[in-house]
Amino acid sequence: MEEKMIGVAEVARRLDVSQSYAYKLVRRLNEEMEAVGNITIPGKVSESYFNERFFTKPVNSEESFDGRQ
Repeated sequence: MEEKMIGVAEVARRLDVSQSYAYKLVRRLNEEMEAVGNITIPGKVSESYFNERFFTKPVNSEESFDGRQ
């Protein structure tokens, strides 16, 4: 399966947030990916990683996306 990258506009649409907030989210996701050695593209994020971070974590996980516990 080919890996798809999605841009800020698509992130904003899927999460129903502003584009400026979507930029912050994409930056954060890219920082996480770079921390484990992945190469990233500014303004784009791997669709599979995006889905994993936003839609597969349990609701009652120890840490929320914004770092609060």
